[in-house]
Amino acid sequence: PDLNVEQGEPEPLSNEELTKLIQACETAARKLKMARVLSEAELIEEAQAPILEAALHIMKALAVRHRADEPTDLREGLRPPFSLHWGEALMDLKIFIVDSGADIQPVMKALTGSLEAIQEWVK
Repeated sequence: PDLNVEQGEPEPLSNEELTKLIQACETAARKLKMARVLSEAELIEEAQAPILEAALHIMKALAVRHRADEPTDLREGLRPPFSLHWGEALMDLKIFIVDSGADIQPVMKALTGSLEAIQEWVK
């Protein structure tokens, strides 16, 4: 399945799928909030784990939305078909995974934008 947000709408989700998608979004939102608080306190290394967890939950939400197999880990979530969703942010995510000193802002921006787009589907 193509996970590009700009593509046409997939079939409506079942109640079970919708619940799973909402739970993944809620978890991602909590992890992003935690990462934001830590980064604002200049605890960048401590913010890395919640950012990576948020990214995985966003990828799981994308998988549910597009009825694809959920990624089992973050690296799997950065390969096709998931990589197609990230566009220009893909490289920032890949760098952030291997370098805890990488700039946190582009990753936070990409994850926040993706989460907001997924949440729009639920409305």
